[in-house]
Amino acid sequence: MRALLSKGWIESAVMLAEATLNDGVPEELAAELRCALIAPLITSGHTDEAIAIADQVLAVPDLSTTTFDDTAAGRMLALVLQGDFASDHASKVLQEPDGTCHGQARTAIALTGLAHLEWSAGNVAEALCWGRRAATCAASVKSADWRWYPPLMMAEMLGELGEFDDAEEMLRQARAEIDQFGLTMHAAQADLIRARLLLRAGRQTAARLTAEACLSSALELGTLRVVPSAESVLALIAFRSGDVALARSYLRRCRETSTYEQGSAARSARDEWIQLLVHTSKEDPSSIEALLHTNLLHRPALFVEEPGAAAWFVRVAMDVGDEKIAIKAIEAAHAVANANIGTPAVATGALHARSLFEPNLDGLLQVISEYGDAWARETAIKDLRALLGGGVLSSDRRDSRNVAESGRNDSTNAKNTDRPHGDAESIPPDLTKTERAIAELVGQGLTNRQIAHRIFLSPHTVNYHLRRIFRKLGINSRVELASRERYAVRREIRSSGRYGSS
Repeated sequence: MRALLSKGWIESAVMLAEATLNDGVPEELAAELRCALIAPLITSGHTDEAIAIADQVLAVPDLSTTTFDDTAAGRMLALVLQGDFASDHASKVLQEPDGTCHGQARTAIALTGLAHLEWSAGNVAEALCWGRRAATCAASVKSADWRWYPPLMMAEMLGELGEFDDAEEMLRQARAEIDQFGLTMHAAQADLIRARLLLRAGRQTAARLTAEACLSSALELGTLRVVPSAESVLALIAFRSGDVALARSYLRRCRETSTYEQGSAARSARDEWIQLLVHTSKEDPSSIEALLHTNLLHRPALFVEEPGAAAWFVRVAMDVGDEKIAIKAIEAAHAVANANIGTPAVATGALHARSLFEPNLDGLLQVISEYGDAWARETAIKDLRALLGGGVLSSDRRDSRNVAESGRNDSTNAKNTDRPHGDAESIPPDLTKTERAIAELVGQGLTNRQIAHRIFLSPHTVNYHLRRIFRKLGINSRVELASRERYAVRREIRSSGRYGSS
């Protein structure tokens, strides 16, 4: 059976074990065979069956130490992957005397489970602490079946935080375990983590090729637990490349293949986020507003794994006129940032969301200089361009200060231009009374906070009305609005004869 698994022939190995068990074997051997079945069942997506078999083995009296340890570890990992792991599952293991639990597989997986729990709760420091302990413990585990998972999990977490060198080292360690012990069925999982690392680093083509190879390998070997995640990564890559149709195709396949994973956990925050990104790309405003009311804003891990997520919520919410969702996204991101003071990526994402909402030029400049996530940084540059009125070419190679300076030059030129850009010569009459008042005050050079004080509204509400004005006028910034408003005032003065005889 292990020879078959080393070749990646999972289905054949499982069939052999099941046929042997059906023929009737001594209880001790049956326990060993069932224990050996747990890893391939988990990898092929059958976590419920793996847990059931583990319970069957653990009920056997006088198990060998190795069989007990491997079975308990496999059961806990299945619970982790299902999302059913709780701290109580780890407490009994970790409370064992050091002499009995050190270097055992169940200890390494228990620590891994605690890392998963803290990560899902958005507690980065605690997750990394448990994760490092798990990786250290796994290095001394004798059984090969579970040594690879803790360093692989650490590689993923470090990669999400932009610590690429450390992530690569952990990934190398996990891959070495996989290759050394012939754990071919786990190779696709390592490739999936590498694809995510490459995507976070901005190496989109390399990420796509790696994810495609991962998907092909997983389908060939039958490691079906990896398939939906690989398709989800490819959907995100297609979306960021502008191919929404391909992204939707991958997501359809992702939904279909996820049925292979019996007892599947609730989808990860990242996978739900990718679904939301793609689905809102071509929906009408009313549908988008409904999609924004998602429980994702209550999942702290999203703002760790996707630093630009909060700003995306703000951007889309303001576009459809849902200020409450924008504020909720800002508050959620800041709550995670405040809980993770030593995690720059999370703080930068929260600052991006707030700076976009206010809007705050200096905040966006700081975000662009601090982002480690390539996609989030590019969206921040686009936000800065929109704030400055457009006309500024954005590139990862362009210094953000140059972007800002170009925008300020545009602003200066607008102030010196008697006639505004575009076809409209004045503020059109379809603005509401409040919008008209705000437009006039923008023309006078007042900030959002000053306008809010003047007309007894909150700065957030002023910003909301400004975005509605921009949409109605087909403009992108307060610079263009101020230019149009000044031109309208001058034209009114001329038409009323207030220039005098001169």
